Amino acid sequence: MELHDNLPTDEITAYVNSFQKLIDNFKKYLPKNFSISILRDADIYSRKEYFEKLEIGKTKAEKTYQTWDETKKQNYLRMAKLNIKWDGKEDWTNLSAKEKQHKLYLAALYETAAASNLEKVAKTIKSPENVLIFTKATPDFIGIGSTKNSMAKYWVGFGVLEVNTKGQLKPRILTPSQYKKALQMPHQRIKSNLFDEKNFKNILVFEKAFDFRK
Repeated sequence: MELHDNLPTDEITAYVNSFQKLIDNFKKYLPKNFSISILRDADIYSRKEYFEKLEIGKTKAEKTYQTWDETKKQNYLRMAKLNIKWDGKEDWTNLSAKEKQHKLYLAALYETAAASNLEKVAKTIKSPENVLIFTKATPDFIGIGSTKNSMAKYWVGFGVLEVNTKGQLKPRILTPSQYKKALQMPHQRIKSNLFDEKNFKNILVFEKAFDFRK
């Protein structure tokens, strides 16, 4: 992620550690025959081998990228923009618009390379006993959304509760742009002591169901 998205190592480590704490808390409520664990690319590849594979994949991805239509290219660039931290490991905040666009292009290539050229990762997760799920459906993954009401990717989103038309509380993951709009809507900020980590000390509850089509 340092190379893909300019994320500092300490922030990546903090994210993984907090994710593990979250899993440990959920374990209290899991049935005995159910377990959750984190598997990272770094658990499968040595650092040297990983970056060698990634660069080979990037070269292939450059050729593949040129065959895509403009819509698909823009989708990948949009995903890259969500993941990049401009003031991360290096300070990219003062780059020109052209330089920032190139960073997005490289991030899109690395994302493609990681998805298509890390054979050990693919072999591990696509073993016959595994059922693969994701926020959106793909030829390899069953799409289940991030919540029943949302398909936003939770790792770049923000979790809230909304009151639906039946008066029921429902979870939703908001994208960064949706979250910015949501803060202008009526809501309560309820303190939580379920999990002592950043972003888990308050729960935002919105009084009406969201409709971002308007």
